Amino acid sequence: MSRRSGPCLRVCLVIFAVVSALGVCGPAIYWKFKKDMRLRGNSSSKSCPPCACDCPPPLSLLKIVPDEHSCNLGLLV
Repeated sequence: MSRRSGPCLRVCLVIFAVVSALGVCGPAIYWKFKKDMRLRGNSSSKSCPPCACDCPPPLSLLKIVPDEHSCNLGLLV
């Protein structure tokens, strides 16, 4: 029985390593391929026009809270 335990243990460890790797990387690979397939399917038939964004530029933190920056300069040094 001890002669067979070495190869059996090795096979079990390899199976465990493969299952663990698929458990970690599998969802990311699945979503990547799913996104690629979705993009390939929509390339021939575009159902919606491109988005036109007329949003204002983002505000600076100094414009949102103008007096706070002078109080915290001593903490950064």
